[in-house]
Amino acid sequence: MDNFYTPQPDGLIGNEDCGQMSAWYILSAAGFYPVTPGSPIYAIGSPLFPEVRFKLENGKQFVIKANGVSATNIYIQSATLNGLPYRKSFLTHRDLMAGGELVFKMAGQPNRQWGSGAGDVPVSQIANYRIVPTPVIKAAGRTFRDRLEVAFEPAQRNLKIHYTTDGAEPGANSTVFTEALLHRSHDDH
Repeated sequence: MDNFYTPQPDGLIGNEDCGQMSAWYILSAAGFYPVTPGSPIYAIGSPLFPEVRFKLENGKQFVIKANGVSATNIYIQSATLNGLPYRKSFLTHRDLMAGGELVFKMAGQPNRQWGSGAGDVPVSQIANYRIVPTPVIKAAGRTFRDRLEVAFEPAQRNLKIHYTTDGAEPGANSTVFTEALLHRSHDDH
């Protein structure tokens, strides 16, 4: 905060990335962050402030308190969520949106037992989801006028990519991608 986020014209380090770096900073300074996009799990980190209040869109509030936090007391010793002991080193989106109060006890040395037991550590993967390949768009020059070629590169060898052109969700019975798709402008039809 002191070195990279200042209230000056050059107060943001590097590229702000359309607000993403500020969003990362706000959540991280509050004490949590959604590490894996698309996952409803927020990893808990060390809060920077003694208290942060989030006014949620559902009308509820989620409050994070870090008792004893300071420049030297950066380690979580224990936590409570709505008055009950909380051993997990992550929050779920459901916990957050339910509102309430997460209270940390902070100290100058880590408590290696807190948040490290079986089931207390966040999982940073999304399982059982289909891989969606990123299209590689090939066009002559910087823009296309008459034609656009779209090609897919599979993330793994021997991976079959199924597609549709009518807006329907692809499935196992959809067309298998074997060569680049070519789109011509309406003038060429």
